[in-house]
Amino acid sequence: MIVGTAGVELGMVVTESDDEVDNDEMPAHCRKLRGFSLLDMTTSQREINEYAVGYFCGLLSVGNILSDKGEAGDIVVQAWFQALRYLTPLRNFDGFTEPTEVELDILSQWGATLCGRFKASAKRNITVFDLKKSHKGIPGGVTALIIINRDRVEKLKDRKSYVFRILEDIVEAMYNNGRKSIGVHCVQIFGDMMPLPVIALAATAIEAALDEYKDGQFAKKKFSTSLYCPVFEHHMKQLENWKSADQSHQTDTLGCFRQSMMIAARSAAKINDEPTAAQAQECENFTLPELC
Repeated sequence: MIVGTAGVELGMVVTESDDEVDNDEMPAHCRKLRGFSLLDMTTSQREINEYAVGYFCGLLSVGNILSDKGEAGDIVVQAWFQALRYLTPLRNFDGFTEPTEVELDILSQWGATLCGRFKASAKRNITVFDLKKSHKGIPGGVTALIIINRDRVEKLKDRKSYVFRILEDIVEAMYNNGRKSIGVHCVQIFGDMMPLPVIALAATAIEAALDEYKDGQFAKKKFSTSLYCPVFEHHMKQLENWKSADQSHQTDTLGCFRQSMMIAARSAAKINDEPTAAQAQECENFTLPELC
């Protein structure tokens, strides 16, 4: 754990080196992963209820983390007051005090940490595509390695099906992997549907992980707003188009997909709220469109 300014305890912040842990590169469902625990924030001004902080993190996670629509600070302030409005009747909060600079800084950094963790999880999970970091054991050496990786990444992106092979694993691992994770504690907000921006962020992280192999040899690429905001917005647009198509055809395939993801994620977090037989059957009877 990293202890921040004014005694604020944070989950481990992903740095460039944290994002590249070779021994972590295995599918999420094969091992226990770090998830998003509640932040226990204590500032010099006041102590903040842990449920409120969990809610802040939840709001940030479904906010436009990779979007260029507005300043990050504005998004955090908006999340802060949304949280207070929601939690005041539940937790007897008094007043609508503005967040301190320390709190704003912490919550802003949490958005970046969230992105880094999604990217790290995507890197672990794209191992199912058998992309090669080393030319050892490959006939033809480096030249063959470059050809193999380029061809594989090109085909994965062209076929537009790679996302769904690992999307659920990433969301499970990073969003709801324990009883204290934000997805669990923010169930009142999210309901039984996985938020669209969470799905779009996971899809963007997968693409960012694949991009590290697109030139044939593995090369680190930062999961930055400048590079991946357009990709995030693209996936959000596709999800909105999917929603519109459902409305036109009077179907709810997107809703079923989102519900099935939340059911799986909560199950991975060992939350005992089994879906009804009708819900389970409904979520099985639809075809996934392309999401890339």
